[in-house]
Amino acid sequence: MPQDLPVLPLGLADFEDLREKHAVYVDKTKYITDLEKEGKFIFCARPRRFGKSLTVDTLDAFYSGRKDLFQGLAAEKKCAPLIL
Repeated sequence: MPQDLPVLPLGLADFEDLREKHAVYVDKTKYITDLEKEGKFIFCARPRRFGKSLTVDTLDAFYSGRKDLFQGLAAEKKCAPLIL
């Protein structure tokens, strides 16, 4: 049996923890810029325990410019601090 199996993120909803622990993460960061281009309000209805907190945490990291957390992900080159 292989010794270096990926960590399953059971109970983890913090993007930083997931990335630092090298846990399994399905990369959906390419859709961040698609959401930006819409320019409308978006209602995101998802069932309970279906990643709402993780999505918000990922957006927070993206707009805070945490490039280190996006290495190897689709949004790696687009991650930059939000300037108001």
